[in-house]
Amino acid sequence: MIFFISQSGETRDTMACLEEAKKKGMEQTMPLMVTPALPDTQNIDAPFSISGSDEVIVTSFKPGDNEKSLLVRFFNSSDQSNSIRLKWENGFGQHFLSSPLEETGNPIGDEINFDPWEIITIKVMRP
Repeated sequence: MIFFISQSGETRDTMACLEEAKKKGMEQTMPLMVTPALPDTQNIDAPFSISGSDEVIVTSFKPGDNEKSLLVRFFNSSDQSNSIRLKWENGFGQHFLSSPLEETGNPIGDEINFDPWEIITIKVMRP
């Protein structure tokens, strides 16, 4: 069992470690996100809301390298296929599939479908 601990989403380092672990035979990954559960913890205003499956969770949310985008990573924590719908606040632009290394993929709509245990990263252009 291998654990990767990352603060603020050091994606490149984490992905390099993951690739090395895969070379050694590791086949399954599952993100773990720790959040404070204190009564005086203040929530931040998110630029989007999610509806749909409660089994799909946000595991990473950070600015892109160029500060002109946001990266959001989702994880389907179920052995069943699931989907979510994203609603973005005014001003946020087009969103794309992305690799963990921030490579921009194809445009993606507001509905995202997940296979069991799937991780999907999207890049959203800032206003």
